[in-house]
Amino acid sequence: MKEINIKRLEVAQIENKLNILIGTKEVGTAFITILTLSKESPKYKMPAGAPFVAVVKKTADGNLAVFNSLTAKSEIIPSHSFKEPTPVGKTFEFGGHVYQRNPKLNLYTLKK
Repeated sequence: MKEINIKRLEVAQIENKLNILIGTKEVGTAFITILTLSKESPKYKMPAGAPFVAVVKKTADGNLAVFNSLTAKSEIIPSHSFKEPTPVGKTFEFGGHVYQRNPKLNLYTLKK
């Protein structure tokens, strides 16, 4: 599996896109997680049960705005269709690559 495009892990930039999708201006609540869906997503048919790296943000009605870092597609997932996301720590591994958080900015880069 190829590494994730680092631009797809810039939380602040992606949060702006998710805010437009949700229709809010609230800043600072998006985070990176390894998300697992319990049901196939309605719009882009992201598969259930297969974990993927995503930037997520909760909506006011309990749903989840999701930016899939592998496909660069975003959609709103219904509240009953995902396992509760938890933020990743300072580092996370996906697809055999290790990503680490920049200590000053809210973004992740490939660990060398």
